[in-house]
Amino acid sequence: MTEHRWTPELLTSLRDEMDPLADRTVAAIYESGETAHVNQMLSTLISGMDRTPADMPPILRDYLEQSATLPAWIDPAKVKQGEVLFSEWGICSCTILACASLPECYLMKNGIHVLAMTQRLQQHAQRRVLETAQMIMAVMFPGGLTPNGVGVRTAQKVRLMHAAMRFLILHPPAAQPAQASAPASGSPQSLADVMQQEAWKPTYGQPINQEDLLFTLMTFSYIGVRSLDRLGANLTTEEKDAYIHCWNVAGYLMGVREDLLPANHAEAEHLFEAIKAQQAGGTPEAQQMQAALLAFVEGLLPAGPFKRLPTYMTRQLIGNETADILGVRRLPWRDRIVPALVIFLWRRIDGELAHHYKKHGHLQFVSAWFHDLLMAEIGKLPNAWNKQLFGLPTTLRADLPPDFDHPPAKAPSILAEGLLRQL
Repeated sequence: MTEHRWTPELLTSLRDEMDPLADRTVAAIYESGETAHVNQMLSTLISGMDRTPADMPPILRDYLEQSATLPAWIDPAKVKQGEVLFSEWGICSCTILACASLPECYLMKNGIHVLAMTQRLQQHAQRRVLETAQMIMAVMFPGGLTPNGVGVRTAQKVRLMHAAMRFLILHPPAAQPAQASAPASGSPQSLADVMQQEAWKPTYGQPINQEDLLFTLMTFSYIGVRSLDRLGANLTTEEKDAYIHCWNVAGYLMGVREDLLPANHAEAEHLFEAIKAQQAGGTPEAQQMQAALLAFVEGLLPAGPFKRLPTYMTRQLIGNETADILGVRRLPWRDRIVPALVIFLWRRIDGELAHHYKKHGHLQFVSAWFHDLLMAEIGKLPNAWNKQLFGLPTTLRADLPPDFDHPPAKAPSILAEGLLRQL
């Protein structure tokens, strides 16, 4: 493993690679019309079921058995250390997600187009934040990355959802007459509407390809560690490596090629910067999504100077250059006073909690309680928390023509409706 491991040539080639196991599974599910049963089983499994039901469709059983296998290189001690680190600094997790991880994702000038399609359909930044937070909590939950753990099951559903999205993007529905397909003013668009407005361009590479998956993984792992450092966590090299290892396991379960994963924090940094050097770029979609994200986070805060905290925090965590590309405005000095004071106090208070975490059990309890309270309050927002996260569409076989014999080529319009309503 040298510093030249992820060459520009390798990274370019990864834009044509997807996920054979999940893609085969989704194509078979769509062909068989088993989606209602698959959704029921996935919902049951994600709740923590520790065995595979006997009546599960063979399609899903085979996928879950193959995709649940943990990598041979997993180090349980490192996984546990990474989970403890997340628990200690869990109060910061939502802030890091909204002010660092997602903004860095928006910087992908080619990968952004998948996110933009779903954003136009869902019309809410809050859903992406909260559902991604739900995934992070599941992966980093103590025991989540053990056999049949909630993190494993969640990773399997994310992987299947990615394959479903790829399938629909690569097999878009046929365009309908404008008067028939145009949604009423103010009504939500269907996936068919969105895909008729923008065709997938070969210059983007394959949708949700290996490079995009790898970069997104780094925004959770490496950017998580980098953000904690910038918030004053002062992590050790061992802690950083353990956190990267946790997310490597999750990435493996989500279909990232294991030979591409970084061995430690230093390699994760190099990998992130190598992909960013090739893929970073300003796009109108990125600036629109970033603006929607900031508006959502600001909406959670009380009126007054605290409203400027998300903008200040975002620039602190991703840096001025990236913030400028995404259109995150520069605050005048007087508008930075209150946010800077809040961050200073946060660093001192949360840093002290982490410092005394292992010595004082009651502080561990307080930290966990505060984090759970914060997540519960956010979850009370209208339509914020989708309990059926990552379901597959249930109308795939409706009104199939009698001569239907090859779903990937003949049934895109049937596949289109309802996917992201359940994702």
